[in-house]
Amino acid sequence: MKADLREAVLDASIFIQAFVKEQYSEKALKLLGSLKTIYAPPLLPYEAGNTLIILNRRGLISREDALTLSSMILRVPNLEIREHSVEEAVKLALKLHLTLYDASYIQLSKELRLPLITADNTQYEGGKRETEVIHAREI
Repeated sequence: MKADLREAVLDASIFIQAFVKEQYSEKALKLLGSLKTIYAPPLLPYEAGNTLIILNRRGLISREDALTLSSMILRVPNLEIREHSVEEAVKLALKLHLTLYDASYIQLSKELRLPLITADNTQYEGGKRETEVIHAREI
């Protein structure tokens, strides 16, 4: 990762890894603490919240943890939710054969001219054709 990286777009996979023990949890936590500004599209709380609900249904986290963690994600002090062109994100999703969710982070990264950081392999592979994408394993 670039040593001078101060701002980036982070996707839901990074936020989940920061709050739930996963493969890149330590790296995700370091990112949340070291970046001056973290950008994400308005869908972040829904996507991250849905992941927490699924983890609860699978018995991997408690109901209380799902509620607490979903609230904590929105209170990350350096997080700035930013709008992006949904129309352009739809075009990207169709072009790259990605979900609209993944394409939204890529589109925001393009619009802000900032790297996207993800732990999602599919998003990483598709996104790097459109913008600078850094996988969590590269941090």
